[in-house]
Amino acid sequence: VKLPRTSRQMSSFTSRISINDVQKGDLLFFTGRSASSKTVGHVTMVIDTTGGQIKMMHSSSRGIVIDSYPNSYYGKRFLHAGRIPELENLLSWN
Repeated sequence: VKLPRTSRQMSSFTSRISINDVQKGDLLFFTGRSASSKTVGHVTMVIDTTGGQIKMMHSSSRGIVIDSYPNSYYGKRFLHAGRIPELENLLSWN
């Protein structure tokens, strides 16, 4: 799977989906450090959705980390969820 380099480009590349429909491999897009911004500045990948809790993996100043969503930091910065087109094709036959 090839993805664009920046979070903003990745956002444009994906098909938007509801946060309630995310699956492993989907991407969540957030503002950068400013919660009031409406511009994509950070992206995470969903790695688990068991029990209604979303676990996401992403790069931060702490390195590669796993966080839950929603949480106090990312909950107010969430913009939208997206599915990679090639992943959408794989999920449809599953």
